Amino acid sequence: MKKNNKKNKNSIDSCKFFTIILIVVLIFVSGSFFLFWKEVQNTSYEIYQRVPENKSFVYGSETEQYGFEDYIKEKIEKEKSNLINEGRSFIDVDLEEMEISLYEEGEKIKTFPAVSKGREGSWWETPPGFYFVGDTIATHFSSVAQVWMPYAVQFYGNFFIHGWPYDHMGRGLPAGPSGGCIRMNTADAKQVFLFAERGMPVLVFNKKETPFLPAITIPDEDYQFSEQVSAENFMIADIETGEIILNKDKNAEINGEPLVRPMLAVVFSETVNLERRITARSWMIEGVNDGVILPNASYTGSQLLEKTLTTSSKEPLLVLTRFLTPDYFKEIVNAKAESIGMENTFFSDIFSFSEENITTPVDVAKAMRYIYQYRGFVFDRSSTFKGTVGSGKESLFTVLKIEKEGRERVILFVINESDDVDSDFQKMKSWLAL
Repeated sequence: MKKNNKKNKNSIDSCKFFTIILIVVLIFVSGSFFLFWKEVQNTSYEIYQRVPENKSFVYGSETEQYGFEDYIKEKIEKEKSNLINEGRSFIDVDLEEMEISLYEEGEKIKTFPAVSKGREGSWWETPPGFYFVGDTIATHFSSVAQVWMPYAVQFYGNFFIHGWPYDHMGRGLPAGPSGGCIRMNTADAKQVFLFAERGMPVLVFNKKETPFLPAITIPDEDYQFSEQVSAENFMIADIETGEIILNKDKNAEINGEPLVRPMLAVVFSETVNLERRITARSWMIEGVNDGVILPNASYTGSQLLEKTLTTSSKEPLLVLTRFLTPDYFKEIVNAKAESIGMENTFFSDIFSFSEENITTPVDVAKAMRYIYQYRGFVFDRSSTFKGTVGSGKESLFTVLKIEKEGRERVILFVINESDDVDSDFQKMKSWLAL
């Protein structure tokens, strides 16, 4: 009997041992599966490519949009609807229809024709966006065009709504594109002038005509990366069509440092006369000695802009920001970003490239599309912007002009917090078969 009891005890001990082993194995497998699942979740991405070839833009459904084609129009329509619902007074400028409408307490009361606007593709193309009335001047002299502008209403930087301009001899300028301002018949401009008040919203919409372009297709039929990308967030987008081709967390908060230079260039070009000469005082570049800017030398605004975009030196950037004070530039750069629908972008410190400068991949795409469409001279001078975050990881925003299906296409790559940004960039280009 004792022998049988011992045998039974040994059997029970063996069962307990194997049960414990089984539990340990299950825990290990479950943990491994959890880590694997978590890794899959962390590296998941979306590809928006399953569309007919005759479509130039990608929509997932009636409610889900995979791009940023009409982001300025959407921004203006949203603000207009809000202003009407709130019973606000504002000025609505539709440069597609060439009309200017006055809204009083949410009700449209008058509409006037806009006679001319800035030439498309020029340095002074009229910028669309959501702005506010600044100065109102009965007779304003334009130092840029060297003409008098009656009943001038400033809505942003060097841009005004005004009556027909005339020279020192009182002769009206001939018909044609403006230097960026919105020209009206003088009698109509007077009514807008009398209606406008400082701080009143001004909506400016101008539809940009772009050629029909088919969606870019990817030859890899399984729609998968052949190599792993290390970046926390990334995006590939078609700047011309507004189509997002590849995306990982397009709305994630990312470091906005690489956007500082292009956004400063946009704002400076839109608010300062680029022919104006600026003296680079020694204190403006104190603490930096790159030799790009000579102390007390004189530069035109366009020369400083060129150096800002084509060199890595902070010197020209310091002169630009200190010319009108860093705080003022920070204010107008943030206002510009918000005016064109970059709703999740904020520049905390444009002077020292703070990590508190934040944006999102889709806002980067909006900025680059705006620069490409309305400030092409900025785009042509530099289209690659790098930054480094506090962790030592790198970010890269770059736009490439590439040949695709027999036509030049303009493609944006956004790579954020990468262990090796150049390697990730090459992997993404390979995936797109560039």
